[in-house]
Amino acid sequence: MRRGEWDRKRFQGSELRGKTLGIVGLGRIGGHVAHLARAFGMHVLGHDPYLAPDRAAELDVKLVSLEDLLRQADVVTLHLAATEQTNRLINADRLKLMKATGLLVNTARGELVDEVALAAALEGKQLAGAAMDVFSVEPLPADSPLRKLERAILTPHVAASTAEAQERVSIETCAAVRDALLKGDLSFAINVPGISGETLRRLGPALDLARRLGRLALALAEGPVTAIEVAYGGEDDAAPRPVLVAALEGLLSAMGLEQVSVVNAMLIAEERGIRHSRKMGAPERGFETTVGLTVDTAGGACASRERRSVTGAAV
Repeated sequence: MRRGEWDRKRFQGSELRGKTLGIVGLGRIGGHVAHLARAFGMHVLGHDPYLAPDRAAELDVKLVSLEDLLRQADVVTLHLAATEQTNRLINADRLKLMKATGLLVNTARGELVDEVALAAALEGKQLAGAAMDVFSVEPLPADSPLRKLERAILTPHVAASTAEAQERVSIETCAAVRDALLKGDLSFAINVPGISGETLRRLGPALDLARRLGRLALALAEGPVTAIEVAYGGEDDAAPRPVLVAALEGLLSAMGLEQVSVVNAMLIAEERGIRHSRKMGAPERGFETTVGLTVDTAGGACASRERRSVTGAAV
């Protein structure tokens, strides 16, 4: 336009309405993307082996296998943590499953995508395009094959780079650090369950046990976890809530989710549709302090809804 041009055909696009969006990873961000996609009139598919069916229904997302998602989606967007299991999750074989008119969006972690395979797919027109602001090596090397491709939209990894977000995170961080250092209190964060630093120190063995039991319960569970109940047996009246949080932290961490902590464990569980409850009672006979976990699951491919329970003693 500045040069006096009027090449309208060059800017012909494609509508989102009626297209299918495939979301891989339906945590906080993936769930929000599903909500936004619905506003544009898109059909939404999701893949997340740890998402409770009730939460998927709440998001109005149809859960499918990763392979089916890649075959059916017009746009695939990734919202996963970088773990051993997700490293190069989108590789050459899986890129071949996507439509030739399909688009891949990665704003999560660069390690999720085999960049060499992606460049080859774009160059060979096996894929219509890709957009990303995360890369396996950052800054993106000057000799990366992605830089040469017209079908790739690349931006620096800017994350929360808005004036408002930067101001907000600065104020919240300063206040949280101040209270943690001066008061030993983490309750400034709006999603922490009001646990003081002194309580965390006092209950250290019980919290460690709860985290281990959370990981064990997930390993024994068949299918997505829909609910967890934690039973604390002991004399500390302040224990049930932090023990529940620690159990959730262990359970969610075992799912490969990124940066799960006492600050955000309850929030993440709620976002994933995992109901949680706690109770206090007498310890198991012969022990001063015990923790019991019961998890309900939606069942796996060959199983109906089921329940698993594990119990341990803190020493």
